[in-house]
Amino acid sequence: MTPQEELRLQKILESVANRIQNHVDSIDPVHRFPRTGIEAWLKVEVIAALDIIGDRVLTLNNKGPDMTLSDNLYIELKGATDFNPSYLRDGALKDDVPCLFLGSAEFESNNDRLKAMENIRILGLKHIQGTHKWIVGIIVPTTY
Repeated sequence: MTPQEELRLQKILESVANRIQNHVDSIDPVHRFPRTGIEAWLKVEVIAALDIIGDRVLTLNNKGPDMTLSDNLYIELKGATDFNPSYLRDGALKDDVPCLFLGSAEFESNNDRLKAMENIRILGLKHIQGTHKWIVGIIVPTTY
């Protein structure tokens, strides 16, 4: 990964984190449903966040990585009301692409488990505070 690619992914994360923080009130009520997928909600917020910074989504994909951005940057999205590090890691490794994720930040031990995982590198983590604690982040396979 080039320094420019890493900077771009960090800029994407920052924009998405700001967007989610501004709209956390619409996802907080879903927190009470354990292990519930929230990728559709995340997808809407990511598209809106990318539009703000001028990094447009070219395609939404039913197979392979969830999104294609300009310059054929593929991104996998993972979102759930829990925080399962294996689920996030597998999202990045499956297609060897960056994985942007959103999950509960209620248990710091899950965050520590993600940081200790082999085969991935964390590019950034941002904490979101609403009624509940959330975490949005981006990881990449070490082979990326």
